[in-house]
Amino acid sequence: MNGGVHFHGNVTAGTMNNAAQGDINNNYGRQHFSSGLDVQQVSQLVRALRDEVDSAPLTDRARNAAHEALDEVDRGVVEGGERRSVAGRVLAVKEVLGNAGGAVAAGGALWTAMRALAAAVGLGL
Repeated sequence: MNGGVHFHGNVTAGTMNNAAQGDINNNYGRQHFSSGLDVQQVSQLVRALRDEVDSAPLTDRARNAAHEALDEVDRGVVEGGERRSVAGRVLAVKEVLGNAGGAVAAGGALWTAMRALAAAVGLGL
């Protein structure tokens, strides 16, 4: 593999000149890079977080709310949602788990799984 830049997803840019040999020089205009989500990776991380939610000492209400929020993350990724909209759904999962109280805070594996999912969609928790 060469040391070039690799893009996944949509790339739009202003005027592009000298695109030979893998070089792209943007002389003016704006560039917008939209990176798509790795659906398989995010789905695996959602499943891992579901497993942690199921084994955490949560009330049924909190567990159901977490699963509903994770369903929204899954739906957003499968429907091709932009990283920002899926990240918002991941934040909703975090909020649900945070509202569940101290029992959840004690579950280190739960928060490790939560942080991994957040990182996959571009959030730093």
